Amino acid sequence: MLQYSLMLSNYIEKLVIANYLDQTKAIVEDWLKDDERNALNLNAVVQSVSEVTKHSPRSLKEQLRKSIIAHVSCDLFSKENGKFLPGKYDSNEMYDVVVTSLLLEAVVQDLETYAKIMKRISGLLKRRGHLLMNGVLGMTYWDMKAGKFNCVTL
Repeated sequence: MLQYSLMLSNYIEKLVIANYLDQTKAIVEDWLKDDERNALNLNAVVQSVSEVTKHSPRSLKEQLRKSIIAHVSCDLFSKENGKFLPGKYDSNEMYDVVVTSLLLEAVVQDLETYAKIMKRISGLLKRRGHLLMNGVLGMTYWDMKAGKFNCVTL
């Protein structure tokens, strides 16, 4: 969820974090406030990033919190001018890096829609920008406590 942001925060001055689900956004916001009661425990992730980057876990957390300029909701299926981020955060060629992690294949049901959304996401990148994707190839469904959820197979 925030592992890429932790790694990038030492190299990128300003981060805009976007979440598809409001529940995920609330959990991340609690973590960003350092609310000890939150459901998100990133200690293992922070420790791993700390070992790779040679920065202390505390400094990584502080740097990430300082780098985030906005935490917004994301609507991948918005029909409004092909935009899926709030106003000023959704402009063509705006970002040096866009990261998507375990999202697209879970919420998109077919390859045609996947291709359209990928085109929109890549349009957010500046020339020579980078798209970092973390996903699962060959999967047909997600199995969770709430049940089985179909996903697009890549």
